Amino acid sequence: MTPDHPALQRRSLLRAAVTLGGATALATALPAGSASARPVSAGTGTAAVPPGRRGGRAVPGTDIWINLAEGGVDDATGKAVITVQAGNAGTAPATGDLAVYLITPFYLNFDPAALPAEFDSFVVNNPAPYVPEMIKCVLPVARLGANSMTTFTVGLLQVPDGPQVYDFMQAFAVPAQSDSDVTLLNNEGLGTVSRTIPPARTVPPGANPVDLYFTFRQARIATGRTNRMALYFGNAGSNALTHDAVFTLVTPYHVKIDRNDAAFKLRHPTYHHDIADSHVPDVVSFAVPKLVLPPDPALLVDVLHLNEVQVPLIGYDGGNANRAGKGMLAVGGGTDFDTNLAIAISHVGIIQP
Repeated sequence: MTPDHPALQRRSLLRAAVTLGGATALATALPAGSASARPVSAGTGTAAVPPGRRGGRAVPGTDIWINLAEGGVDDATGKAVITVQAGNAGTAPATGDLAVYLITPFYLNFDPAALPAEFDSFVVNNPAPYVPEMIKCVLPVARLGANSMTTFTVGLLQVPDGPQVYDFMQAFAVPAQSDSDVTLLNNEGLGTVSRTIPPARTVPPGANPVDLYFTFRQARIATGRTNRMALYFGNAGSNALTHDAVFTLVTPYHVKIDRNDAAFKLRHPTYHHDIADSHVPDVVSFAVPKLVLPPDPALLVDVLHLNEVQVPLIGYDGGNANRAGKGMLAVGGGTDFDTNLAIAISHVGIIQP
């Protein structure tokens, strides 16, 4: 295909960083174990079978599920509309309202003029492109009868000069405490937000070009215990940073940060919300000092010798055994300008045997 072929000009994919022996590879796939971009369950299914159903048969009890349909950014307006699908694939109706939490990709914000009627509140409302936004929506119990499906839409706004390809959007369905959900494997949904592929970022006059990246060692999560995820930060550019960088982490579903961990407290993290519910991922930012991000354009420093930060994580039962959050290493100010956001943004995975 030629460079101007429509299939190359517009595409939708998810970036996932797959860590193999300390080296990072990029893949255009959903993290293993995550919900697909179609409404299917953790078992088998098709677009015609709501998540939670097995072989077309309804699951006994209440089985809440959620899915995100793909959406695309309009080139003229910089806006996108995402369709959220949710429902109850069980034989018993829900007894309480359903809370739905939505998280944007990096460099996309919620459009205040296109919030759904189901909108309840902003959980994270931050215009910084390196902090994903989060909202809470509420679906009334009347829409959650047995074998039901309901939909609503939400608008997104593009932040200028973003990555050529966006990371994934996330959705989480949190049933009422009065409902005993038969499985949480389909309470998490991931979706793509496509865009016309723009040219590579151009360094503004007077800017200091850098090339930040991060990788990670996949954490093994044990329920109820603090487990440590190792993050590694580097600068593949030729210039040193003039300011400290900022790293933002969105934890995987049913994984929270241990906020009592003494070592992590020393990093003075910024928590972007205070919801303790394990169904709701944490969103946290902390500084990465410029002195630990020296220029390394030839990648001579081994990954395991990069600056390492250990993030204390607490796991909870019920999610997919292999699931992911995401992160971004961003410039922190001054004249620093990241030339390649593709390696500054990645999924961050855990396994829970």
